[in-house]
Formats: sequence, C-alpha cells, structure tokens
Amino acid sequence: MRKIPFFMKKIMSIVFLLLSLNYLVFADNGKDNEKKASQSERPIADKNISLQGKVIDLITGEALAGAEICLVGTDIKVFTDLEGNFSIQQISPGNYNLICSLITYHKSLIENLQISEKENTLKIALEEIK
Repeated sequence: MRKIPFFMKKIMSIVFLLLSLNYLVFADNGKDNEKKASQSERPIADKNISLQGKVIDLITGEALAGAEICLVGTDIKVFTDLEGNFSIQQISPGNYNLICSLITYHKSLIENLQISEKENTLKIALEEIK
C-alpha cells in the first residue's frame, strides 16, 4: 500500500474545509432571504378592493402605453394598456408607495397612497426627459 505524502493530506484537508464552509454560507443565505422576503411583502387580500388609473404625458395629456406601475413592498407590478389604463385587483387596504415609470420619462413616486374603499382611482402624469 502506498503512503500519501504529508503535503497532499494537508491540501486535501484544506479543500474539504473550504467546500464545507462554502456550503454553510449558502445554507445560511437562504434563511436570511426567506426572512427578508416575508418581512417586506404585504399579503394580497381576498377582498374586492381595486386600484384603477390612467397614465398620461404631463405636457400633451396623451395616454402613455406600456408604463410600469409597482406597489412598493409587494410583488404587484402591472403595465398600462394602449389607452394608458391600468388596474390592480384584490389588494389589502392600507398605505402604499407607488412607482410609475416609462422609458424616456421621469419616474413618478406617489407616497402614502391610501387604499381603503372598494374602488380607488388614480391619474398619473409623467414628465418627459429632455
């Protein structure tokens, strides 16, 4: 039987140790991500509360198609149709921050948007980047 040289044993031990640490780091990161996700996301309600609206150009008043509307702190993201209209269904009552964005336009942040009634209507005007 051949003897394994001492330096080879050391190298194998170091490789094993590094692989073990790598596994522990990845396992720990998964738990942290789950905690962050559960803390930052608001639940989507079964209730019939909705938010509708229209996104227009600030200067011309034309409807803006393809604008993205996001409710901060949730996974909710919708886009406007060809007439600039959007609709978000089944949301929980509460205060939300909303971000509306479209390429070549400045983003619009609406803070403390209160959602409480069955139907909520919003008109968002975006300013073109010049």
